Amino acid sequence: MTKTREGTDKPYVIREFAPKDAGHVIEGQLDLYRKEYGLDTEIWRRYLISAVQDFADHYDSQRDFMVVVEREGKVQGGACITPTDARTAQFRFFFLNEALRGTGLGRELFARVLVGCRERDYRHVFLWTFSTLEAARHLYRKVGFTITETKEHDDWGPMLTEERWDLDLSEVDSN
Repeated sequence: MTKTREGTDKPYVIREFAPKDAGHVIEGQLDLYRKEYGLDTEIWRRYLISAVQDFADHYDSQRDFMVVVEREGKVQGGACITPTDARTAQFRFFFLNEALRGTGLGRELFARVLVGCRERDYRHVFLWTFSTLEAARHLYRKVGFTITETKEHDDWGPMLTEERWDLDLSEVDSN
């Protein structure tokens, strides 16, 4: 379904991931993290490319779930879950092109992924993020995620504080 949203001047589609989208997801993530957070080391690029490509190569619609925002034929954002065990999923690859931020699309992607968790009978979901991603952290907190672990490192370039956020899905209203 094609929609427009206040703050956007061109229609967009939110749809399920197809393996052909992997390159666009990689490109969008690398561009975002390079421009906004200074992550541009070879180790960071290898980590991200490998993780997204592994997701695409082993995509199982019964266990994995990803939605992307497409506009003018190009993926402009996305979010996914991957299983870590039978009842736990990891939220990953959340990004939204700068031109679409502030339109509610980030919240919509996030909500759709949580529905995907429930449809796959996950009881728990977690994610890793950086302390500098304020808008995303606000969204995680609003949904009910809590920080359960932090670690500082400079493995990917600048010194970062990584945070693990966890959510028990049985404690969250599914509406």
